[in-house]
Amino acid sequence: MDVINMPYPDGSHGGGTRCSTVGCDKHTLSRGMCLSHGGGTRYSTVGCDKFSQTGGMCLSHGGGMRCSTVGCDKHALSRGMCGSHGGGARCSTIGCDKSAQTGGMCISNGGGTRCSTVGCEKFAQSGGMCLRHGGGRR
Repeated sequence: MDVINMPYPDGSHGGGTRCSTVGCDKHTLSRGMCLSHGGGTRYSTVGCDKFSQTGGMCLSHGGGMRCSTVGCDKHALSRGMCGSHGGGARCSTIGCDKSAQTGGMCISNGGGTRCSTVGCEKFAQSGGMCLRHGGGRR
């Protein structure tokens, strides 16, 4: 891996130190590298290579913020709640409190990505296509 310690060439986009890996312009976290190239703090449990969160553990092993709803142990997305209990981005349509998809709206109000097959109006599951046209898990 070739590394050079070079600040962001034109000093734009908030400045700050950039990753020392050639061709990467992400912000550094530690050791002169971004998260993708080895910066940041790793969780120290054997067999786990995820990054530590609040509490010194990865999200899978109990780190990070948890949903504030009694009896729920999911990860909090925003407002102290998980997606099921009101956390995360919400639909921008007035009176709708569903989770937002692509486009800032829920699927019912026109958000989400449509199938890329010509003439198909179904929602894409994966690979830009609906289940009928090859998207989704196989």
